[in-house]
Amino acid sequence: MIIYIAAGSAAANAQCRTLGCGILISPENVRDVTGHRYILDNGAFSAWLHHREWDEARFYRAVSRLDRAGSHPDFVVVPDMVAGGLESLAVSLGHADRFPAGWRRYLAVQDGMRCDDVLQYLGRFDGIFVGGTVVWKWRTAQAWIALAHDAGIPAHIGRVGTVRNYLRAAALGADSVDGSSPMRHKDFGRIDRYRALQAEQRQIDYRWKNLSAGITGV
Repeated sequence: MIIYIAAGSAAANAQCRTLGCGILISPENVRDVTGHRYILDNGAFSAWLHHREWDEARFYRAVSRLDRAGSHPDFVVVPDMVAGGLESLAVSLGHADRFPAGWRRYLAVQDGMRCDDVLQYLGRFDGIFVGGTVVWKWRTAQAWIALAHDAGIPAHIGRVGTVRNYLRAAALGADSVDGSSPMRHKDFGRIDRYRALQAEQRQIDYRWKNLSAGITGV
């Protein structure tokens, strides 16, 4: 599972790279991404959180700036509406074809959407971004991940930045996650803690599998 961390200072971003993590940038926080793998958010969540109107022009200026620099993100979150249901889907469909060639586009799913609502449109996107409010996101993430994988595309969960939620997302089968907590709290050690717990769990699973096989063999 790939972890993306919200961009910070050049030194902090370099630490992300050392850890094998990507960075997340937004129209409000366009940074020098040279040498980094990164994803581009559309800024809709930040606008919603701060009760501001989403700035479409600024978002597409960021897209143009990055494209002119020859720097393509791992993916871009297609514009959406937080908790907007089918209205958010309509917004995303209206923006889906407005990106430079070669840009991977992820559809953000939101409260009020169902898998059946988006299934027919998945061919226009390169991945699913599980957004929405916290409770809805975690309640529905498994279904969205399954839908994405059945369609042969990856699934990403937004706003994941704690050890507990890294483990949770990995257990659900998410291909990638992003979050700002490691940068905000200057705690990059949580990445290593998560990976250590993952390694420990793999060892436990391996031993249990062998033990079960031995018991069956008897």
